[in-house]
Amino acid sequence: MTTESSVRISFEPGMVDRRKANEINMNLEFSAPNVQKEYWCECDVVVRAPLSLSHDAFLEKGRTRVGIIGPVKTRIVKQVKLFSSPAMSSNDYLVTITTYLYDEDGIIAERHDTSEIIKCDVAVSENK
Repeated sequence: MTTESSVRISFEPGMVDRRKANEINMNLEFSAPNVQKEYWCECDVVVRAPLSLSHDAFLEKGRTRVGIIGPVKTRIVKQVKLFSSPAMSSNDYLVTITTYLYDEDGIIAERHDTSEIIKCDVAVSENK
């Protein structure tokens, strides 16, 4: 059984400035256009140091409740904050999302793993 669900990941800003602490908005767009019934949707978010899900401590894994996705509401957008410490190295950092769709019995009907890379480098100032 498949519902053809998917998640799209985007970041604002699109690149982390390695010289300072950053607050990044990770936008998650969940869609299941061909579902015939309702599912409860949740997702796990996994990051690795120097990224964190907390602004004042290192937190590498968290869960967010997305909501009910079904024939009426086939698209849900959520935002998750990510944080970085200053003095990061120029690198690409992987963010992994595991999405779970639960059926009416509370059983996982579907699971999807999605990953996206956020780049870290020196941000170019527009006020030069």
